[in-house]
Amino acid sequence: MDQDYIHNWKKIIGGYALIALVGSLAIIVGFMAFNTVRTDQKIQEVYQTIEKHPIRQTRTVSRPINTQEVSASRWAIVKKADTKTYSSTGKFLQRINLGTIVYIYEIKTNSDGDLALCALNPDSSKDRAYIRTRDLEIQSGTISQITETEKTLRIQRVHILSEIDKKRLQSLMKSPCYAEYQRASDTYKAFYVRGKQMTAKRNAARGAEKMEYSDELQRMKNEGAALMRDLNGAKKKMTTWQHTSNIAGNPAIALLRKDLIQVEQQIRDIEQGL
Repeated sequence: MDQDYIHNWKKIIGGYALIALVGSLAIIVGFMAFNTVRTDQKIQEVYQTIEKHPIRQTRTVSRPINTQEVSASRWAIVKKADTKTYSSTGKFLQRINLGTIVYIYEIKTNSDGDLALCALNPDSSKDRAYIRTRDLEIQSGTISQITETEKTLRIQRVHILSEIDKKRLQSLMKSPCYAEYQRASDTYKAFYVRGKQMTAKRNAARGAEKMEYSDELQRMKNEGAALMRDLNGAKKKMTTWQHTSNIAGNPAIALLRKDLIQVEQQIRDIEQGL
């Protein structure tokens, strides 16, 4: 009887240890996913090149927003070409154009980030859809508070930033390291999706099946670490190539950056009443 008792306790303790390890995997996978270079990160690099010419952040909201802070008077400018919209169930609806103005009613958070409930018409309760906040330049206050000139300038600004991002990506694709980086990135993204799917199955399962999924997630931990090493190695090569190839000195990018600085200065002048 004592041996059975001890054996059962070993199984329980082992189960808790395995669950802790699986939890660690979920945290690690989530953390590593943010290391994947995305378009938004490339745009942020552009922002950093013009730190000497910042826009006064009186209207633009660059931080995550709680649902309680958001009212129907919020509005935003779509800052990504062919931005996807979704239904409340996550079903893809349509794509909307870069520079489109939308009105925000609320923002919700899910496992993939914040989603804003938007409409093209502020007075309509129909045709509302969710858009990822990372695809929006969110503004505070009502759109009636700004002039048509400022509205035009802000739309022009997101177009310029999008064009800069496009030129930078075109330059990056010329790198002899780009194919290696793309393979490593795609492989890791596929692994991340597989990890999320496996975690969902584990959470829905019971008994022995649950333990099988937990074991698989544990095995994936080492695989994920290896894939991240490959991705970081490829990313380092890309970074080195960028420094030696002087992408920032690309004449087309330099000209666009000059236009961007001028537009942002005009926005600051309007905000300051000049």
